[in-house]
Amino acid sequence: MTMIKLADVHSIPLDGSIAVAAPPSLRSSGYNLMLLRKGLDVFCYLNSCPHTGAPLDFVDGKFLAADKQHIQCSTHDALFEIANGRCISGPCLGQSLRPVPIQVLNGEVWLL
Repeated sequence: MTMIKLADVHSIPLDGSIAVAAPPSLRSSGYNLMLLRKGLDVFCYLNSCPHTGAPLDFVDGKFLAADKQHIQCSTHDALFEIANGRCISGPCLGQSLRPVPIQVLNGEVWLL
């Protein structure tokens, strides 16, 4: 299995987020990826709202609501749980962001 390095963990702000380019295997979707760091955990999702397909970031790489506890869609203010991508408020209630499998090794985030 070939792994692709997405980022260094320290490049993701603590309780923050960044956007990274999608690798060729996901590029056909037309979207980049979001990496979110919550404490020691890192999560990765396709940057596409399940409601409209629009990118979620307000400003490139900024995906979190003001409380830094949820991912927020810039189009309709839907809120998603960071740990599982499930929509808890907004027009896509009950739907989820598309998770992208990653692994953190030696301070680096790798796409599986």
